[in-house]
Order: sequence, then structure tokens, then C-alpha cells
Amino acid sequence: DSAGNGSVMRCWPVALAHWENLDALLVDSRLQGQVTHPHADCVAGSAFVNVVIYHVLHGVEPAEAVARAVPAAQIAKPLRAAIEAAPGRSREELVNSGWVRHTLESAVWGLLTTNSLEQAVVQVVNLGNDADTAGAVVGALAGAAYGVEAIPERWRQVLRGEWPLGRGRMWRVDDLSALADRLVATSR
Repeated sequence: DSAGNGSVMRCWPVALAHWENLDALLVDSRLQGQVTHPHADCVAGSAFVNVVIYHVLHGVEPAEAVARAVPAAQIAKPLRAAIEAAPGRSREELVNSGWVRHTLESAVWGLLTTNSLEQAVVQVVNLGNDADTAGAVVGALAGAAYGVEAIPERWRQVLRGEWPLGRGRMWRVDDLSALADRLVATSR
């Protein structure tokens, strides 16, 4: 019965793979969530994040994308209420815990109360607590809304990660962008 936030943190590649097919996006978003987080809020939360991404990639303003994603993702009333109230919350009211409800509330708050990718990510990460996960979720949403060019150059210069671990293969921003492009191409 755990309603943790892990599935909403990792769901966004499904949105890229199905950026042209909302029905497939919904099915696969729910499936990827169920693998580790079968709670209904986690499954719906994964679908919600990806539907928001889908709509902003198609030119819909973030607030309207959020409004469209809530019914499409079939979000239950308590989670729906948290998402809908998020933009009106003060930062002191945001718990930003490992609970999927708190993570989505923080991410929506960051997306809808700021004017740039950098502001959204910094504001949400600075809420503290489960900052890395909430930052990843708002980063995916804001990244879709503002585009890769909106990532500050100083962030891009230091972005790196090793995968697979222990193999010495370091991934940098160009590698990650190419990987995202390949993922998008799979939908064609």
C-alpha cells in the first residue's frame, strides 16, 4: 500500500517514446508505474506527469496541460485536490516528502508559479526533504515546457553520470540529448 514517489521520478521516458500517441502513452505510463509502485496514486501519478509532458510538447501552456492531464490520468479525488490546489499554496505549506502526493504537489507548484526551468527546479529543490525526486519531476515537466535550451549553460557543463556503473563510460549532456532523440525516434 506504499504510495512512494519513485515511479513518477522515472516515468518521463515513456512520454518521449509516445509523444505522438496519447493512448499508448497512458497505457505504458501506467504499466511502468505498476512495476514497482502499484498503488493507484502512483500509477495515476505516472500517467499524470506524462500527459502533462505530452501536452506541453504539443504547445499547450503548462496550466492548461495540468488541467487536461488530471482527468486523462484518472486521478482520485484526494490526489486531484492536492494537484489542483498546488499553485495556490505557499512554500511553507509544501511538505515535499517521499509520498507521491507531496511530490506531485511540489512539482506542479514549481511548474505553475515560476517563469523558467531554472526557477522551477531551484524553487522545488530548495523546499528540501525529498528534494532530489521532486526536483527530477519538476525538471522533466519544466524541461518539456521550456526546452533543452532553457537548461542553464553552467548546469549543462557539469552534467555527467557513469552508466553502467563501474564501466568507466561517462555520459555528458550531448550523450543524454542523443539518447533522448533516439527515444523520440522510436515512436515513428
